[in-house]
Amino acid sequence: MTLPSISVIIPTYGPNAPSRDKLLRDTLANVLEQDYPSFEILVVDQTPTHEPETQAYLEHLTKEKKISWYRVNWASLPGARNYGVRRAS
Repeated sequence: MTLPSISVIIPTYGPNAPSRDKLLRDTLANVLEQDYPSFEILVVDQTPTHEPETQAYLEHLTKEKKISWYRVNWASLPGARNYGVRRAS
């Protein structure tokens, strides 16, 4: 039986707050640990800046093609979800 492919869209917005950055890193780590065979992760990032640790983590995951990371310069949670849906495979 072929399982459907799943797109996990993670919109993120907020000031550069350590708790938000940690939540984003933890969320990505938990999704990447899943054993489901066919999924993609799209991060629609509306946060102007991140802590250096989070910035490096996002860059690493993008380089390794584990996530698709989209940085946008506007803030809208529904808009970010729609943006991710339009880019999902």
